Amino acid sequence: MPTVRSFAGGPAQGRLYRGKLDEYYDLNKQEARAYGAYAVATTLLPNLVTALVLFYGGQLVLNEDGLTSGQLVSFLLLLGSLSEGFSNMGSIFSSITQALGAADKVFELIRRPPQSTPLPIPPLAPAFCSGKVELRDVTFRYPARPARPVLNKINMLAEPGKVVALVGPSGGGKSSCVALLENFYEPESGMVLLDGRKVQEYDPHWYHRHVSIVSQEPMLYARSIRQNILFGLEGEPDEPSEGEIIEAAVLAGAHDFILGLQSGYDTEVGERGVCLSGGQKQRIAIARALCRRPRVLLLDEATSALDSDSENLDSILVVRDGRVVEQGTHTELLGKVGGMYSQLVCKQVDALETANTICNEQEKS
Repeated sequence: MPTVRSFAGGPAQGRLYRGKLDEYYDLNKQEARAYGAYAVATTLLPNLVTALVLFYGGQLVLNEDGLTSGQLVSFLLLLGSLSEGFSNMGSIFSSITQALGAADKVFELIRRPPQSTPLPIPPLAPAFCSGKVELRDVTFRYPARPARPVLNKINMLAEPGKVVALVGPSGGGKSSCVALLENFYEPESGMVLLDGRKVQEYDPHWYHRHVSIVSQEPMLYARSIRQNILFGLEGEPDEPSEGEIIEAAVLAGAHDFILGLQSGYDTEVGERGVCLSGGQKQRIAIARALCRRPRVLLLDEATSALDSDSENLDSILVVRDGRVVEQGTHTELLGKVGGMYSQLVCKQVDALETANTICNEQEKS
């Protein structure tokens, strides 16, 4: 609704909504006509038959033409039971028809063969995870867009304890790399590896306990802040303690603002975290990831700006059109005159300088 109001889209959306309401109204009229015919067939006709039987049978009884009053009553009772049975059959048939129509999609999903690689038996769940991540000659296309390759023979290596950043223009394939590392999709060719083994070979529960993610738009559920941080860990043998929850929130920079809320960690965040700001939701999502103590932490544009922290990165990969076009440290890439990374940094610096100039001019005026 805020988006519709912000862009004055009310009239256009109203017309679309009116069109859908008209379609719904027409369907309901068709249903009403069909139900009317059904009601006539199941209500009027049985009563009419009963009246005709009673009239004709009454004539036979009065004329003593081989039919007694007891036989007529018995026949009427039998006819009533028979009519009720047919009426119930019609009602049941109608319910079955509606249920089958609604179940078509469910049965379609049940019958659809799985697209993912079957897990080995038993799946991998090693006692120790070092956290070495690698993309090796990976080519990938989204199933909804099979004609457009998103990643093309891309290679990436992140050693345990190292911080690696993927930078580049939108649509270059950065988020696709994260999706593959999270095992949301499988590559068309190449391998996605954790500690030298394909991620598809690991037990999903074990894997997502050791590989955690903070997405671009974090999803929070209609529950308390504590429950959102604990999401997926409730009832586990190693469920984090209250101290560990607070420690994760402190590391994520969320502890102070949480204490400032009326109910602290018991504050309800609302559906999709509607009661919190975007930055607060982001910090809670980071705390949720850190609470698992993962060996691999994926930040999918959790912070979108290049800043001085880039100097502390162990390696930076510049991704464009599904390929790694530059790789190195912050200093090394800045030294490449005309390189894409240096251009990105220069654009950001220019934008900051322009903003500072505007602010200074406004202060002087």
